[in-house]
Amino acid sequence: MGNSRADRIGSWALNVGKSGKSLEPTRRAAANSWFQGRYLQSPPAIAKQRHLLRTAKQRKHTIFVEAGTYKGQTTAFMAPHVDHVYSVELHDGLYAEAVKRFADDGLVATASSPTEFAAFVRDEIAEWSKLVQEMKLPVVTLGSK
Repeated sequence: MGNSRADRIGSWALNVGKSGKSLEPTRRAAANSWFQGRYLQSPPAIAKQRHLLRTAKQRKHTIFVEAGTYKGQTTAFMAPHVDHVYSVELHDGLYAEAVKRFADDGLVATASSPTEFAAFVRDEIAEWSKLVQEMKLPVVTLGSK
């Protein structure tokens, strides 16, 4: 932004509430720069979430998998819009936060490594396969033989 009074006021308005301890821009400042075509940082969470939700609805996805959960904002945002959420976070500290945050949410499953996530998926397949066999449901396969 320039040095005119309007530019200074605009800059102030975008940064109101910013913590002096954080290098991250405010949500307003990040969204403003992103929507004006200045992609100097990752898209703000709101832009990412809008895109994911629009795509999930258009494609009728019922499962959301997030690799790199970070603080869980996107995982929490998507949970009410799909049937199942799988969250994989490799950083031990962030994984522990995700486990705590989603402990009471039956829709969100967390994993701390690709191996743990693969084991979770294998267990889910085994559990659901057993249920299908017990209920004598017809097996549906995708693709042609």
